[in-house]
Amino acid sequence: MKRIKHIFRTFISAAFAAAMLTGCAIDDPEGLAVTYIPEKIAVEGGTASFTVYPGSFGQWAAAVPQGIDWLDVNPANGNGETAVTVTVKPNTAFGDREAIVVVTAGDRDIPVKIIQEGIGVIFDVTPESLTGLPGDEGEQYIARSLEVTANIEWYAEITIENASPTYGDWVMFLPDNTSTHGSAASPAYGDATLDLFIMNYYDIGAPLREAKALFYDTNGELLQEVPISQNAPAIIFDVNPESLTGLPDNELNPTQDIPRSLSVTANVAWYAEIVLISGAGRWVVFQPDRLLTHGSATAPVYGDATLDLSISLHFPEDGFTFREAKVCFYRDSGEVLKEVPISQGTPGPAIIFQVTPASYLELPGDQANYNLSVTANIDWSADFYFEGDPTQIVDWMRFMPSRSDTYGPINGNAEITVQVDRFAGTSAGQLRSATIFFYMKGASIKSVPISQLSM
Repeated sequence: MKRIKHIFRTFISAAFAAAMLTGCAIDDPEGLAVTYIPEKIAVEGGTASFTVYPGSFGQWAAAVPQGIDWLDVNPANGNGETAVTVTVKPNTAFGDREAIVVVTAGDRDIPVKIIQEGIGVIFDVTPESLTGLPGDEGEQYIARSLEVTANIEWYAEITIENASPTYGDWVMFLPDNTSTHGSAASPAYGDATLDLFIMNYYDIGAPLREAKALFYDTNGELLQEVPISQNAPAIIFDVNPESLTGLPDNELNPTQDIPRSLSVTANVAWYAEIVLISGAGRWVVFQPDRLLTHGSATAPVYGDATLDLSISLHFPEDGFTFREAKVCFYRDSGEVLKEVPISQGTPGPAIIFQVTPASYLELPGDQANYNLSVTANIDWSADFYFEGDPTQIVDWMRFMPSRSDTYGPINGNAEITVQVDRFAGTSAGQLRSATIFFYMKGASIKSVPISQLSM
């Protein structure tokens, strides 16, 4: 019977040691029990309590391990059921700390674990980012500060993510203009204010440049990173008016060119070029030099300017009812900044001009007639060009029935017959070539290549 009781008491003691974590009480009149609701004591200190049930043992004692001076139990011993108060001093260490109070009665003992929070690592940097900084603020440099709140040793360094080699380290710590503050071997401790020197960014239209302020503990572990970015000034480029379309054929004085002006507002170096799309001659030019260009990539204009244009009088009876041009503005790097369209006259129907077949290549050497079909809605003409030495060329092809080397002018559709002479050559397999060119108002609009093999 005693053996059975001994086994039962041992089981109860072990069970309670596990149950103490859940705050359970066990009624064992012949053994030892402790009730304790485990909770982590705050870092600033405080109290906890547990109740001892010594059972038939009566006397009990609670022992604090040697070397533990931050914890005290009261009372440390007693007789019968007793509430014990645990008093804990403030914790100045970073991590949690714990101690085991051992409650003993007779030949039984139960451990009671006391845990207290540590102060933890404090490290914070404000502001958390310095992104989207302006290119300049009207001073020699841009000044910013980072406020560090810490209870540990630390150091910081600045890394440049992307930047023009012209600027190099464009953000640095003051007052020494360095990219580091402290080091692993010589760290800073606690709170601090870090003043930053940020260079002005004058590269108009350049991409965003970026950096980071990285903070580490003395073991090299990253504590926090603060992103930094800076915008270059935006490109300003505007031309007014935005177009010069629908210009009249002439204005107040029918004997003088039409004057127009373009006002440029800019903060970059630029140049301009007139591109003539249709119409005869240089009918729109820059004044006063009557040039098609204003400035150049190597000698650009900078900033605001007024460009004076001269637009020739328009005589639709010359054959051109509508003409177009544009003024192209470029940055000195060649980047297109703006285009201003120019037009004069009334647009007509779309031009139709087709020739079939598109070529006659390697015709046989025999004399023969060949047909070309023209589909058109304009006035046009045609002629031949014979390849080779002009002093040696014989006109070996002609338009029929006129037997001429020119055709037209004619309006609209036509069926053309071309006669090709016999080609004996000096040996078989020789090749001679020519081209039929088609023109509208003196400008080539189509060509048909023709070649012939000797017999």
